[in-house]
Amino acid sequence: MGDGIPLRAVTQWGIVADDEPYLAEEIVHMGARGAIQPWRRAVDFLPVRPVPIHELADRLELTRDRNWGYSLRFGLVPLTPADFMLMKEAMTG
Repeated sequence: MGDGIPLRAVTQWGIVADDEPYLAEEIVHMGARGAIQPWRRAVDFLPVRPVPIHELADRLELTRDRNWGYSLRFGLVPLTPADFMLMKEAMTG
């Protein structure tokens, strides 16, 4: 981030550890866009290795659409059970 090199990998694996999102205490300054107070979830992250997405792309349902990366710009995207297991195996195996 900030160095101009795109990160194209699955990098984190976690389990949502709360029941509801909460409003964060910190204020994030977005430059000319002003400041926001983001919503957060408590997550218990698990130890995994980052996996470049190109290693999985030909087997993921997520990447079947030609413009699949566009959906990632909006935050969370649902995964099919098959994609979930494929990513988990790649990151923990």
